[in-house]
Amino acid sequence: MASEPKIEDVVAIDELRSRLKRLMPGLAQPDPAEDERRGAPEEFATTKPDGFPVPGLVLFVLRNVLGLAVDGPFEKVRWSIWFRYAGKPFAVELRKFGLTLVHPRRGDDATAREVIGKLQKAVRETEPYLETFARRQAEDGRVTVQNQFARFAGMHRFLRQEATAAYARPEPPPVVETFANGQSGTTDSWGESERNGGYLGVAMTNAFFSWMEHAFLLVLPFTDRRLANEGLLKFMGAQWGEKFKVLFELTTDRDAKVHYDRLKQIRETIRNPASHGGVQAGSGSLHFHMPGIGAIPARMTRRAGEPHLVFGMLASKPFKEICDAFDSFVSFMEERFPLAWEYGESGLNVAFDAESRAEYRAATSSKEAFAQFLDRESYRDMVHSNMDY
Repeated sequence: MASEPKIEDVVAIDELRSRLKRLMPGLAQPDPAEDERRGAPEEFATTKPDGFPVPGLVLFVLRNVLGLAVDGPFEKVRWSIWFRYAGKPFAVELRKFGLTLVHPRRGDDATAREVIGKLQKAVRETEPYLETFARRQAEDGRVTVQNQFARFAGMHRFLRQEATAAYARPEPPPVVETFANGQSGTTDSWGESERNGGYLGVAMTNAFFSWMEHAFLLVLPFTDRRLANEGLLKFMGAQWGEKFKVLFELTTDRDAKVHYDRLKQIRETIRNPASHGGVQAGSGSLHFHMPGIGAIPARMTRRAGEPHLVFGMLASKPFKEICDAFDSFVSFMEERFPLAWEYGESGLNVAFDAESRAEYRAATSSKEAFAQFLDRESYRDMVHSNMDY
């Protein structure tokens, strides 16, 4: 892996600094004589400004580009930067409940609004300068992935529960219609319970594959799989099956191959058509014209054990088979990657830089080492989230 670049080697800091100083000519270093006043809350008010979704960029602008000193962390404050604007004292702080502007309490609302506006423009000016650096970091794996394991797992389980309940509801009696020729028949051959269960069952299937793709990503840094240059980006952009093959060697791992084939079948016949407007790969979703007979499905009779959609719906029997396949694969993942799976369930974010990956692999050397590691990381996360410095 390439050595970590210095940000000033990638970002034209001097050029950016000149631009921001022209944008904010009224900004200056704080007056040391005012240090004691900062502790007098009666002299200052606070405002929580909108328009700063990434507070770290404000820190970069004021500290890295404009050279202002940073104080902190303090109790419930991660960082604090004091400065003067138009001759008056201000501070920007990242507090537990968000970015906060500290400003003089009396008669300076207009100046406070001007500071907020200037900082917003400064962040917008800065972002294009950081794009190359951000791309380089991503290509080299120096990134953190937000852990959304619980979100995807919860989505799958909710839809599964709702589908199961829908299938179990008693069907209403069929609606019988008498036609002009005196014959009669039902107007709807598909029951309401099966229909609603099918809707939810297909959505449940989609949610499961989203959950597993995210789980693959979270598990990856705990393994010894080496990714070449831009490997993480390529992995994230790969199809589900390609990601599966990165984690498992299908030519030698018979158990993984069984799960792969089963899930691939479900994906091709249920998930993909539902996600691509009813279209399967190749001619699988088409009906070829049979002279004297009519339109025949290109897949003709389905292979034994293959789940399928009936009139675009998932019936209750294949739904149960699919749930069994999903449960079996989740158990398989838990057995193959027990500690990485536990880390995913913890909600802690996952970093992909070389140092973090080495730490993950060392932590999973034993249950005892992992328990200590997870406790330590959970405590750090709690301190950082609550700003209990």
